[in-house]
Amino acid sequence: MKACALNIPDILAKVLDTAQLVTKDDWLHKKVLFDIMELLSNVDFDRTATEISFDCLRKAYKILGSVDPYETQKKDQIDKIKPHLSGVSHWAKMQKDTFHTLLVLATVANSKNKLDLSKINDTNYLSELQTLKFGIHHYAQILADLDDAKSVLYILDNTTEALFDFLVIKELVKRGKEVKIVVRTAAILDDVTSLEAEYIGFDTITDVLDPGVDMLGVILSLASRKFQLAFYEADIVIAKGVANFETLCTCKRDVFFMLVGTGTRLPDYLNVELDELVLLKGGKDVNA
Repeated sequence: MKACALNIPDILAKVLDTAQLVTKDDWLHKKVLFDIMELLSNVDFDRTATEISFDCLRKAYKILGSVDPYETQKKDQIDKIKPHLSGVSHWAKMQKDTFHTLLVLATVANSKNKLDLSKINDTNYLSELQTLKFGIHHYAQILADLDDAKSVLYILDNTTEALFDFLVIKELVKRGKEVKIVVRTAAILDDVTSLEAEYIGFDTITDVLDPGVDMLGVILSLASRKFQLAFYEADIVIAKGVANFETLCTCKRDVFFMLVGTGTRLPDYLNVELDELVLLKGGKDVNA
């Protein structure tokens, strides 16, 4: 999924959000943005927006002198949500299809604008989320594939949604699946690293892997040999979020993508409405 001019404002918005987390210095905000705009003026648009975003963010981090601008925010989100997960899990077990219920919550959580965390204890609200529309809903396919699967590779995205992914993965483990999760090798945006994975408790139920190389999304050609083997040997791969979709949608195997159709291009690319939920069995160019 190649980048285009419409991606540039989104990238700059991410850079500015990051800068504002680090400092209130307006001069430094402007310096970061001007330096990133200079970088963007020579960008290769044959790459994905995710790859370009990564280059811009890494440069911004260097200018700002910050290794992980989102460190406090990520910890606060875990502390806020984790105590309520047992209640959400109990409610999900009372529903007709526990696995589908948890998949919906984990997909909704991919978009920060769709999940009201203040209502996480409200079962009526959780039930309302189950009625949200899927633009693409390959649930029958994932159930069929899981019937024959022993191993699952689950690629995480942001920290907030990872807490709901945790419930999905616990359910997969309960069903006898060997699950490995994938986190970022180094901190980028509010995505999960091994530190957040351990703080959430993933290490108590599954193995934790990373691509072996600092990146946003998963660029297989750059990933370690160990990761590539895990990726292609897993019976099922589940990938969360836009960055993982953009970098894996043309890979050479089936992948189940779970995300919300947000941004300037993704809804049109997937032929879904803005903010619709997506559970897509892909792994090749969906517009080919």
